Amino acid sequence: MAITIRTIFLVFLVFCGSLWGQEKEKTSKLGAPVFPRLRYVNLSEELKLEHDILSGLGATVDYARRDADAATVAGQAVLLAYAERLAGRKAQSMTSIRLLKEAARIAEEQ
Repeated sequence: MAITIRTIFLVFLVFCGSLWGQEKEKTSKLGAPVFPRLRYVNLSEELKLEHDILSGLGATVDYARRDADAATVAGQAVLLAYAERLAGRKAQSMTSIRLLKEAARIAEEQ
């Protein structure tokens, strides 16, 4: 009898803990992004860099846009600014300044 009560109590605690741990998923209310989807853009090629240091930048920015995560977008903008400075030129499809403006826009919404 005591084992049954303990088991029921343990299941209750696990269930309540999972309910408290759930966070509301953040989604952007801005609609379609004003800027192009970067997942399919090769920024390293546009900047004519020797190494493909920006290979995951586009996908990360697209996921951050979907989740309305301004901090991640801003962090990727800093990475792009470093790559632009390293290359000595700016990409035509996306610049770090435009990406920072988008991060500010997402942050203002929140």
